[in-house]
Amino acid sequence: MTTDIILQKSAPYRLLEEIAVQSSAFESEIYLMKGNFKANAKNLIDLITLSLHPFDHLFLIIEGTDSNEAQEKIVKLLN
Repeated sequence: MTTDIILQKSAPYRLLEEIAVQSSAFESEIYLMKGNFKANAKNLIDLITLSLHPFDHLFLIIEGTDSNEAQEKIVKLLN
């Protein structure tokens, strides 16, 4: 499952940490992609390297049995 997202707010460290924690609760593989860079959403360092800013165009890529629940949770955090 791939979701197209336009980031509507800044992404401070605390938000990235929350994304990593929430993503880790799911069995699915969860990635955020910005341009050519793909980050494991369960890995805080990966998320930091994306250098997210308001209005960035992202793709949320989720593969697994609980992908619907994961997608709902992560999109809510990013919007």
